[in-house]
Amino acid sequence: FYNLMENNSYRYKKYFDVVMVVLILSSVIILIREVKYESHDFLQFFNDYIISIVFLIEYLLRMWVYNDNSKLIIDRYEHDEFLQREFSPRKALRDIIRVKFQYMSSPTAIIDLFAIMPFSMNCVYCGSSFSFGCLSSFAIPTAYAICFRY
Repeated sequence: FYNLMENNSYRYKKYFDVVMVVLILSSVIILIREVKYESHDFLQFFNDYIISIVFLIEYLLRMWVYNDNSKLIIDRYEHDEFLQREFSPRKALRDIIRVKFQYMSSPTAIIDLFAIMPFSMNCVYCGSSFSFGCLSSFAIPTAYAICFRY
């Protein structure tokens, strides 16, 4: 997945980018259309679930390919061996979590998180009377910011 997400010379990356931009623009168009007209159930479902699930999968894949976990484990092992200590998988896991958190706290990852937040909050609080529609207001700035990535 690294090539698809990060490698600009990979031949299928441009297709992936086009699909993501089309999904972003369709989501924004659906949200803008909802302001003036009542939305169709299919469009609402498509925007709330299909597009959101694609964004969620993309977010998780970007977090996964952000760094090489095996390299971090090997580095930790070599570091512990050099210092003549027993290898600590807990410290290696801590290193991996620290690097993943570095990605999650980056501006683009935070913007991606805002894009999937309404979907994830609706899934967590399914059946509750609280509405997370206000979180959809992040869609427009998110669309602009994500488009700059592609």
